[in-house]
Amino acid sequence: MKRVAGRLAISCAMLAGLFWAPPAAADDSDALRVVICHPGGPGSTEEAAPRLATFSARVEELAGWPEGHMQGIYLNTSDACELQLRTRKPHVAILSLDTYLAHGAELKALPLLEVLPLSGERERYHLVGSAEETEALDDLKGKTIAGETLTDPKFLSRLVFAGRLDAAEDLALERTRTALRALRLVQRGKAAAALVDSNTAKELKTLPFGDSLHTIFVSEALPGWPVLALGDSRAGDRLSESRQRALIEALTQVCQGEAGARYCEPAFLGGFVPITPATYAEVRERYSGD
Repeated sequence: MKRVAGRLAISCAMLAGLFWAPPAAADDSDALRVVICHPGGPGSTEEAAPRLATFSARVEELAGWPEGHMQGIYLNTSDACELQLRTRKPHVAILSLDTYLAHGAELKALPLLEVLPLSGERERYHLVGSAEETEALDDLKGKTIAGETLTDPKFLSRLVFAGRLDAAEDLALERTRTALRALRLVQRGKAAAALVDSNTAKELKTLPFGDSLHTIFVSEALPGWPVLALGDSRAGDRLSESRQRALIEALTQVCQGEAGARYCEPAFLGGFVPITPATYAEVRERYSGD
């Protein structure tokens, strides 16, 4: 049981730890300011800090940057993310997919890379219910689903459920701090289903009550979290193209080979992969409803 909870907490907190560093000094104008936003995510900035302190040093080394060049922070509430993005004016953000779709346009966000999980495959969301209660997606209408990623009903309706359910109208959403907590609510009959990621779905049978659960629905594969350059290039407040290239080259290398596995596998990261203009275009269109 602890294995599932630990994997979830570590993967998000360690992603935060990749770039964590103390806040930049007021005169540190050359620092690369990075914000990682995962509303509803586990852990905290303080917990993330020591876990992968060596990761940022490795990225700096690969990019040819001096020690301490990357200055970042992890936040797991919408209000804190909004405040940080507005007041600190970061150069780079790593956002959960739902957060990017909701706020990418106003942030003038330019996707640079896609983050993939350790499997190397794009994320699929799984609705897991009690084997005795729920057989199909339509059976969930009017019922409660639980999960840690239930922050945006529009994202759930249009992307995860692909229009088959209206999360705001058809469901009662109960957010939990961890996926394990959501699964326990299902097991106790307090929720009809739990929304979990692929890693968690693979571990269900390791739970003491795993045999009482079954998968009701699996979403299509969705793009991973984007690494974004923020700001208006015409106003000169976006990361320069040379620094963008250095960051892209460093991140695409950092998880490669045996040496890279040492940095990335503990965080359940498969790597940072190149994108095309189409990578996020379709999901943006579906999210906006255009």
